[in-house]
Amino acid sequence: MQIYSEYAKVLPNDKGVLLIKTTTYYEGRKLSFEIIDENGDTLSTIEAEGDIYLSPDGNYFVFLHKSGYDTTGVIDFYDRKGNILNRQQVFDYKGMSDIIFSDDSQYVCISHVGFKEHETDFFKGGVVLFDNKGNILWKKIEKNWDVKVIPNGISPNNKIIVLYSYEHGGLIGFSMSGELLWEEKKIPEIETFPDSLKYSSDGNLLFDLRINKKLSIVRILNPYNGELIKNIEIPYKPNTRRIGFLQTDGKNILVKISIPPSSESQPQVIFLIDKESDAIWYKYKEKQLDAKLENGQLIISTEKGVIIYDIK
Repeated sequence: MQIYSEYAKVLPNDKGVLLIKTTTYYEGRKLSFEIIDENGDTLSTIEAEGDIYLSPDGNYFVFLHKSGYDTTGVIDFYDRKGNILNRQQVFDYKGMSDIIFSDDSQYVCISHVGFKEHETDFFKGGVVLFDNKGNILWKKIEKNWDVKVIPNGISPNNKIIVLYSYEHGGLIGFSMSGELLWEEKKIPEIETFPDSLKYSSDGNLLFDLRINKKLSIVRILNPYNGELIKNIEIPYKPNTRRIGFLQTDGKNILVKISIPPSSESQPQVIFLIDKESDAIWYKYKEKQLDAKLENGQLIISTEKGVIIYDIK
């Protein structure tokens, strides 16, 4: 049985649309990508099997080739008109890939972890950093290296890349030149993938939100050496699946925890934390709840309307 679907993504500044056409079948997926300009004219069509990712500035696309559900290690870069910039066999093994961009779209970091064919086999793990033209700046591949890029893992000043280690449950810091700066050892109490990772606007602080059945915690680290500056424990322990989101303005930390689907027994919740004093203000909402920090204010959206608090 085949299932056909279409999905359109509007390009930044309303400069056009990326139309993704997907045919899903038993063995995997086949995709067609159309790049359409703001006048509705099709600039290019890409026929391939894989996943396509748009840079934050909308000036280029990264395509990860797939065979079935596995990425093959072949990576393409296209400009915004669909012209190919670069195509390389970056990894020589199949596996699972994840991708992140720097905020200014100058860099792309991809992790690629292979699969064991037999229990006694080793697997390969790799990380590669590209510039925005698809040129490899550095690449690292090791046996039994189970690492993954993290959303927002590249610092806003483009000095640090932070990865997650499944082996240790901790973080790993690299310089943009590929130098290993620090690596956390096993941390049993927080051995979960970061729910949300954010830097301060200057890139000099790293905020790491972890939520599990034992505790909910915000860790503040020095991203240059991995030093733990402090832990701020949040008085909330969900007993089921949850989604965590963190935002910071440098002084305050906003944490939102959602347990889908929200219910009376497991409501959505937000916490506003003062980074210096660790003072915590929190508010529960039974159903829909959203919040953000903006211009020294906490803005909360509910089903009944919007509430704005000045942060003192």
